[in-house]
Amino acid sequence: FPGIRGLRADAREIPAALQIAEQRMAEAPQDMEARGWRARLLHWSGRRTEAEQEYRTVLECFPQATDALQGLADVLMAQQRYDEAMALIERARDLLPRSAEVEVRRGRALRAMGRSEEARNAFREALALEPRNDEARAGLDSVAEGPRHELRVGADFDKYNYTKHWRTVTVSLR
Repeated sequence: FPGIRGLRADAREIPAALQIAEQRMAEAPQDMEARGWRARLLHWSGRRTEAEQEYRTVLECFPQATDALQGLADVLMAQQRYDEAMALIERARDLLPRSAEVEVRRGRALRAMGRSEEARNAFREALALEPRNDEARAGLDSVAEGPRHELRVGADFDKYNYTKHWRTVTVSLR
């Protein structure tokens, strides 16, 4: 989207980018790309109710717009509406079956829902699709399993001046 793509998502540039998107929408109210950018910028600025409305407007016109599906899922995740977000992510996954970005979102949603094993699988799938994906790696680390077994081996020697030396070896498994 001209004028917005080069901007970073930091607090100083979001209002300027939002102004560009709103100006474009005033010129062409049916421009769904401008609406999508406005929704994304509203989400980044914390105006999630408005962002949700914009994403839903885009999805009414283009129900298979994967960017809008994922963006709305992000908004719903921020509002802790995990089941709704997961349904949207699954729709995006059906449309983009080999997308690391979708799998990362899916992993985050599953992690938030307390479904750690499924989240691990989603993050692993994202890494299989895109091995250098830092978000997938961080997500996988965030749901890593702790050790299940612990083997300890120890030895202790004592010397006494009035008896034989004492020696013990222990092994324990937990």
